[in-house]
Amino acid sequence: MSYFIDAQTVLEEATSARAERVCFRTADDFSFAEVNLSSIESALSGETPEKYKLQRRVDRRWTDIGGYAKVFDSTRMFADLSRSADSVADVSRAELLTAIRSSPGRFHLSLKKILGRLGERLATRPNAQLVREWTSYFAGIEAHIDDDHFTYFISTIKLLEVALSNGLEDFVAEPDATSLKTLVSRIDGFASNFESAPSQIAALNLLGKIFSLIDRSAAADYFSLIGQKDDNDLISYFYTDVGALTYYSHGQVVSPQTSARTRSVQESIHEITVSQTGNELGILVSVDPNFFRIYSWLIYYYAQQLPHIDFNFLICCDQDSAEQLISDGEMYAEALSTLNKSGMPENVGYFRIPVPDFANQQKTFYACARFYAVERLLKEYPQVYSMDADLMFTEDPTKFFSRVRNLRVAAPESVGLTYLSPWRRHLAGNIPLNSSVLNTDFLSDLQDYISYGLAAKSSWMLDQNALTYSIEKNFPNSSVSLNKYNRPIYGPKFRSTWERNYFSRS
Repeated sequence: MSYFIDAQTVLEEATSARAERVCFRTADDFSFAEVNLSSIESALSGETPEKYKLQRRVDRRWTDIGGYAKVFDSTRMFADLSRSADSVADVSRAELLTAIRSSPGRFHLSLKKILGRLGERLATRPNAQLVREWTSYFAGIEAHIDDDHFTYFISTIKLLEVALSNGLEDFVAEPDATSLKTLVSRIDGFASNFESAPSQIAALNLLGKIFSLIDRSAAADYFSLIGQKDDNDLISYFYTDVGALTYYSHGQVVSPQTSARTRSVQESIHEITVSQTGNELGILVSVDPNFFRIYSWLIYYYAQQLPHIDFNFLICCDQDSAEQLISDGEMYAEALSTLNKSGMPENVGYFRIPVPDFANQQKTFYACARFYAVERLLKEYPQVYSMDADLMFTEDPTKFFSRVRNLRVAAPESVGLTYLSPWRRHLAGNIPLNSSVLNTDFLSDLQDYISYGLAAKSSWMLDQNALTYSIEKNFPNSSVSLNKYNRPIYGPKFRSTWERNYFSRS
């Protein structure tokens, strides 16, 4: 199997097109071949051309027959590589190295996809053999690849193989100090010869995740070292473990400055319109202006169809923008009422919150903002359901909300190896709460963690790190899993199309 075009294929294409010569393009020059096998072979064996096109003479001038085609299709190779090691098992070492050197960016993207898909497979099948497929595949060429992204990738999967072979799955299921000592000893022994920063980052990341199950302070020390070593932003690039950059100890979070930040954000929440229905359940979503325009139609529709539930928007913007958004939204609601003759929803409330100056990434604040408003809503409603704005109901959710109404707080909980990552341990998109949670420090701890982390350079997954922190601190011996309640709420895949269309046209 090869991703290089062969001379016979080019000859057949040229003959079929009645071409009179083949034009080859190298990095900085052109070469030409007659339409015969030996001439084309000679052109392909010289300085490796990047692409070729067919030409014929028209009115004594050379004219192109179509556009360029690739001599070496590294794009297809890396697409196959991303799918599985078997897809490229027959590709020569030299060919793979050529692709890596000619297209390092595509190679990095393939590694990112491989690591992501491997994580998904390991979540349900924590098996060292799945990892070994990739360590074996790269074994023959890794010494020839001088690339930080690859070093991080190969170190990560080798460490996973060691950990899975030494009881990682059992430790995640039942963490204890004895198992921790054995597991860490094996990993430390394997990583003792790691000299490069990318390989050390991989080791620190795995050790931090392992310690997070039993010792937050020790885990935070490991993750903190990543920030000091990761000059090339490898953790952010590979994305899966970007939460490592916002994992903090209790000592880091608690300070007068953090508390002051939390108070300032809470005080900045402005009440615009409050529902007067007397309903006992309030749903809360936080949105920026763009997400309001993309998803508010769905919230208005649900509000119309579920008048016994209040729907509250927390809009992250200034007053003028909020007023315009609400005006446009209510125009839509009126049109909806006219269209389906089901009435104007009166169970919609609006709050506004500005992005605080200390928030380094606005997108993170949009995701976290609703957790600052939950406390206020729990003084109005016995039950609040905090959810992402881009979720849909698969059926009438009334029975589901009734089943979870007595839960002080709950969250979807990851299973299998995914649980190892504290930023994926509890998911922040669906959080039922009732007013009894106000008798705990859950919300204040959650808010303080967010307030501290919002200043970070890279803060995505901060909300889920904060959720895990507050659950650990307030309910260390209680289950807060929402998994058994069969929630009829999901994120439609079609939403990526909605967002893409909105941003391409706005």
